[in-house]
Amino acid sequence: MPWSALLILVCFIGGMATDSPGSTMHDFWEVFLFIQIFPFPLVLLSLVWWLVRRKKEKVHV
Repeated sequence: MPWSALLILVCFIGGMATDSPGSTMHDFWEVFLFIQIFPFPLVLLSLVWWLVRRKKEKVHV
C-alpha cells in the first residue's frame, strides 16, 4: 500500500473514531498518532538505511 493511501486511510479512521459529538481535535490526533506508531518509524528507519547505503556505495536514485 503506498504511503499516500495509508495516510488517507489513517485520516479516515481517525475521523471515524472521533465522530461522536463529544470528541475534540485532541482525540483525532491521538487516534492518528496511535495508528501511525508502526509505519512512521519504518519510514524513518528505511530512510536512514538508504542514506547509509548511499554513502558506502554508488546507489542510483
